[in-house]
Amino acid sequence: MRNFQYGYFALIMATGIVSIACHLAGIHFAARVLFILNNIQYATCLTLAVGKLILTPGSVWRDLTHHEKGPGYLTLVAATNVLGVQYVQMTALPAIPMALFWLGCGLYVVLVNTMLTGVTMAKSKPALVQGMNGSWLLCTVSGCSVAVLGSSLSAPATASAGFFLFCVGIWAIGIMLYLMVIALAFLRWLFVPMDDKSFSPTWWINMGALAISTLAGSHLYTMALSLPRLDVLAPIILGISLFLWSASCWWLVLLVFILIWRIASRAFTPGYSMQNWSAIFPMGMFCVASMSFLPQVGVSYWIPLLHYLFTPVVLVLWTWVFLGLLGMLYRRLKP
Repeated sequence: MRNFQYGYFALIMATGIVSIACHLAGIHFAARVLFILNNIQYATCLTLAVGKLILTPGSVWRDLTHHEKGPGYLTLVAATNVLGVQYVQMTALPAIPMALFWLGCGLYVVLVNTMLTGVTMAKSKPALVQGMNGSWLLCTVSGCSVAVLGSSLSAPATASAGFFLFCVGIWAIGIMLYLMVIALAFLRWLFVPMDDKSFSPTWWINMGALAISTLAGSHLYTMALSLPRLDVLAPIILGISLFLWSASCWWLVLLVFILIWRIASRAFTPGYSMQNWSAIFPMGMFCVASMSFLPQVGVSYWIPLLHYLFTPVVLVLWTWVFLGLLGMLYRRLKP
């Protein structure tokens, strides 16, 4: 319990979004199994997280305000909200996702502001090379996950203007943080030598943060259309979402090219790592975001490709990483 890493909530994020992708693609058995599994995983990780906070509060504080470890705590926010979206789409239990939404909101406010304040006021700071990695974009992912769950809770007929503006505000803050962080990240990519360790799976969040921003924008667009005096925002939200989705496609292609380059140069070393979940989540999120957004701009002919190719591939990749996790646990528990 003392050694639990809060970044393991990325497991819940990845399992949840793959479950949602399977649900939308009609692979209902896999979606249901992953939903049940995710409840177990969330309860286990939350118990370990609370236990570590009680037993070693000093260690949690040091990690939360650490440049490299702090962003990983934001996976707790995103995991909470992704599980909430699963409940919205796969159950008729509105009280549970509502509770998860408010828990996610509270965690977002506390964790994001505590982490940013801590690293800002730190007396000793690392160089950009040591301190910057893809996990910093969890600032965007966590905020947009709040917007996604919030907009999922509100049926268009019952959406309120105040709640809509709250979700739009969180979405806008997430996009603002993305633009600030990605500029530093891309600067590092282009002008600092990148070794095998530098290309960690967390860099897939470059694309995943845009994908979840697209999904949030897609939901907010639907909400805006149902609000009389705020429907003027709908075209703006749709335009921003188009930009976000296009940028996520660009990042996806670039990341695949880099992966192929690393495999060809034998710089890629397959094997289980907790950070692998940081790659599975963006892939699943791209599928879900595309399924939600593309019909809104009249590009539904890509949907079968997402249903019958992209989603099964992501499900296979999730299975591969999960088997790696089980193997790691077996080796640790084996006498």
